Amino acid sequence: MPLYVRFALLSRRNSRIARHGLPLLRLFDTILAAKLFGAASGAELFLFPCLMLATLTPEIGEIWASRILVALIASLALALHGHYHPALYVWDAAALERLREVNIFAVISLCTFSGRTFAERLRLSPIG
Repeated sequence: MPLYVRFALLSRRNSRIARHGLPLLRLFDTILAAKLFGAASGAELFLFPCLMLATLTPEIGEIWASRILVALIASLALALHGHYHPALYVWDAAALERLREVNIFAVISLCTFSGRTFAERLRLSPIG
């Protein structure tokens, strides 16, 4: 949480930090959560919103930064998938299933919110 607060304060000064830094922060947060809770928790699914942010947030002229971020996130997702090893915290089966369901709902909500936000942004842009 302290990293997100610091990130929010830094992004007020420079919007590029927000556009490029948030997907990276979310990437490392997702990897940490997948390691802590295990792959069966569904934490790895948060890489989808990370990819959406890296794809949809760049401004005109930042396409290469976006491509690099997308390549980094996709590469790490593919490299780490199936290699998280046992979770650092052992869950019982029922609790793990509930956590997975919550994570699935959260990922769907984040993707929906992001999609709606950027669809509106494109609709209002002079080139959209």
